Amino acid sequence: ATLEHHLYTADALLDDLPAGFPSAFDVLLGNPPFASVFARASAGRPGYTDALRRRYASARRSFDLSVPFVERSMEWGRSGGQVGLVLPNKLLSADYARVLRERLNETAAVEAMIDFAGDHAFDAQVYPVVLVLRRGPAEASAPLSLFRSQGGVPALIRRGVQADLRGTPGASWNAALDPDWPHLRRFFEGTIPLGEVATLSAGMTVAEAYTLRDAVYEQANGQPESGALRLVTSGVIERYSLGWGERPVRFLSRTYRRPLIPAEVLPARRLEQARSAKIIISGMGQSIRAALDDGRVQPAVATVMVTASDWPLEVLCVLLNSGLLSRVYRALFGGLALNGGYLRYGKRELAQLPLPAAIPSQYRMQALARLAQLPDGSRAVLDRAVENLYR
Repeated sequence: ATLEHHLYTADALLDDLPAGFPSAFDVLLGNPPFASVFARASAGRPGYTDALRRRYASARRSFDLSVPFVERSMEWGRSGGQVGLVLPNKLLSADYARVLRERLNETAAVEAMIDFAGDHAFDAQVYPVVLVLRRGPAEASAPLSLFRSQGGVPALIRRGVQADLRGTPGASWNAALDPDWPHLRRFFEGTIPLGEVATLSAGMTVAEAYTLRDAVYEQANGQPESGALRLVTSGVIERYSLGWGERPVRFLSRTYRRPLIPAEVLPARRLEQARSAKIIISGMGQSIRAALDDGRVQPAVATVMVTASDWPLEVLCVLLNSGLLSRVYRALFGGLALNGGYLRYGKRELAQLPLPAAIPSQYRMQALARLAQLPDGSRAVLDRAVENLYR
């Protein structure tokens, strides 16, 4: 028989397979499409998304097609069989793939992960990762080999264990690819997630921004703010400071120096947030950038607000700006990075950052506040003081 007699064309996800097709395999290799299931559904396949949700336990939230493909591939594998797949590395940390990762932690061993994020071995607009899975439960001590591609050649990062993939915030697998993860993981011991001690809210939605765009105006020299709120975008938020009035503010293709928005045009919930003391976090960057506001600012799109905190906001702002929490965030959610290594900082991900279980003493809080006033050249001193809070 020739090869063509062993080839089938079918929708494997919805079991559209010919009679006599094998039900189990020793080895499966694949490169599922890196495509949104919603784009596929809108391309002449009405009801496709709903059908996948009914069929696959892992098809949750705004999943892409690679998620059910992984679940389907594991169904086809015999006990002890191997599955090797080229996948978007978002699957390692994206919330929509959390159910999939949790299921695999219970039903499979991840024998190897090969990160191609810093390479161009594949002609793709997203960063790929190769997963080698073995069907069947695995002990926490079972080996896990971690590689990073360099010039198309995988180089060993370290040898880990299955426990590196379990019990992480957000069920993140991306953290295992960080060479320092065994060290960083210690900072989660005896800690509490940020989301359990503070309220996190997103800034304006895109729809809100367009609705409010024509209400934004430039403050004239010497003109009082008269109860209006300062509009701050992600790009002018720095560590400990808001660049309002110092740098141009770009808002929906319009440029301002001192943009204001009338309080009366804001919905009641937004006005309450704007008038509250809070921390405002830039929604994109190489590291976390957080600044305090005493209730005069309305954050625009791609920002996160932290309010109603059990911790003093001044101290919490210092921790968020520390090198440690930026390092932990990148370890956990680096799989969501954009071109150039820029990360999105969303409320769901930020809420999982670890804080010491106990609020620091008054003496320690005062010491942190003093260190935060030092120039950036002394940042290492502040970072060491922050790390000491976790010991």
